[in-house]
Amino acid sequence: MKKLPVVIMLLFIGVAFFVAGCTQKTTTSISQPSSPQVQQGGAGQVPQSAPSQPSPSSTTPRVIKLEAYSWGFNPSTITVKKGETIKLEISATSETHSLTIQGYNVNSDTVSPGHDASVTFIADKVGTFEFFCSTYCGEGHNSMTGKLVVTE
Repeated sequence: MKKLPVVIMLLFIGVAFFVAGCTQKTTTSISQPSSPQVQQGGAGQVPQSAPSQPSPSSTTPRVIKLEAYSWGFNPSTITVKKGETIKLEISATSETHSLTIQGYNVNSDTVSPGHDASVTFIADKVGTFEFFCSTYCGEGHNSMTGKLVVTE
């Protein structure tokens, strides 16, 4: 019986840490590595080399607001020009989500309603690149995709 108060206290402390971690607003900035970098990803993610990053002399980034919802992104297609510095400001209207852009090694912090994140990168490769939610968010998670289209 004497262990019950200790268990309750440990449970309370664990919940407090969880709530504190969920209420922090996070912003992700990716810096230029000196050599190829591998970021740790979640289950099922394949490590890739780091994308090109904005240089200090780059122009002001083009800000694009991206909304994550159950189970999609708005807009679902983002079109940019090669060489543009892009800052994606990501928000969520439901669940917890995150963003990965294949071919650019862009990975955002998690977002949830009221807790946004952003990623900045240079669109230095022409083509169509899939982006997707990389944090499991429910039954429609696998259909939560979009396209980054980079034109000349």
